[in-house]
Amino acid sequence: MNELKVPDVACGSGLMGKYIKENSSLAVDTLIGVDIIPEAIMAINRDYPHLYDDTLIVQNQLDLQIIDNVSFNVLSICGGASHIKLTDIKKYIDLMTEGGYYLTC
Repeated sequence: MNELKVPDVACGSGLMGKYIKENSSLAVDTLIGVDIIPEAIMAINRDYPHLYDDTLIVQNQLDLQIIDNVSFNVLSICGGASHIKLTDIKKYIDLMTEGGYYLTC
C-alpha cells in the first residue's frame, strides 16, 4: 500500500488528521475529515484550512454516499470512537477496500 486514503471519522479539532499527515511514512493521498458536529468542521476549516482534502458533516447514512466512491484503505476513528455506535462503524468499514487498516486510539 503506497498511498493512504483515509476518512478521519469523528475528526473533532483535527489533531489526529494533523498527526496522520505529518507523521506517516507513506504518502497520504486523500484525507477527509468527518464529524457530526458542524462547529468542529468550522473550527478545522478555520484553524487548519489545508489539512484535509475535504470535510464532511455526517448526520445519517445518506451523507455517507458523498464519499462512497472513494476506495479508502485506512479508517481512522480516534477521539470519538467511544461515541459512535458499532452499526455506524460498520458503515465506514464497508467503505474500505479489502485488506485495509483500521486506526483507533
